[in-house]
Amino acid sequence: MESYLAADIDPVLLLEVEGGKRLFDTNCSPCHDMTSVVVGPPLAGIIERRDSAWVYSFIKNSQKMVEAGDSTAVQLYNEFSKMQMPAFDFTDEQIDSIVSYISLYPNRP
Repeated sequence: MESYLAADIDPVLLLEVEGGKRLFDTNCSPCHDMTSVVVGPPLAGIIERRDSAWVYSFIKNSQKMVEAGDSTAVQLYNEFSKMQMPAFDFTDEQIDSIVSYISLYPNRP
């Protein structure tokens, strides 16, 4: 696992984080970085900036939130050149693991 993780991290959390890293690398990293803009916004500290229910809904179907008029979703959509984030058919447990991975990232934007 990445060197920034503490050596004494709980083994169950470590497995969750490793799974989250794999999902992030495969599905999120083409458009997102932790601290800089790629196609979409940086994700380090996302849980501190947004309610977790909002984050889960956005990951599952950001365009649905935009169409429903969610002000934050609309603002992000407009800010990032109206680039539509794909909808993901992740389970809540998979999103938990992605969020756990992102939450352990040391450098907040």
